[in-house]
Amino acid sequence: MHIASSHMPVLLEPALRRVCEQYVEQVSGIELVKEILIALADRPPIIWTVISATPFKDALRKPIYQVQLAILRSLDENAEIDFRIVNTSEIRGGEKALGLMLAESLVIWQRR
Repeated sequence: MHIASSHMPVLLEPALRRVCEQYVEQVSGIELVKEILIALADRPPIIWTVISATPFKDALRKPIYQVQLAILRSLDENAEIDFRIVNTSEIRGGEKALGLMLAESLVIWQRR
């Protein structure tokens, strides 16, 4: 597992940092996951999972959804965090459009 610690925001509160680390540990082994980012400017913060998969095949996302749900269930009811998945194959304009969409997000993990 490679957590981009140089990219992991230092200002993350410990609970959010643990969520990020737990999430990366669990989904980074899924081959279609290419990158994980966090958008701190959003409220609640959003953990973005960038995948590269056959367009509009929701079944491929199921293992990621299961991890997200398990993490959300493990958190205190007042915890604020959201998860989103974006498939590069479904974005018109490809990587450039994705870069614009996630411009304010910080990379916390990428596949090497």
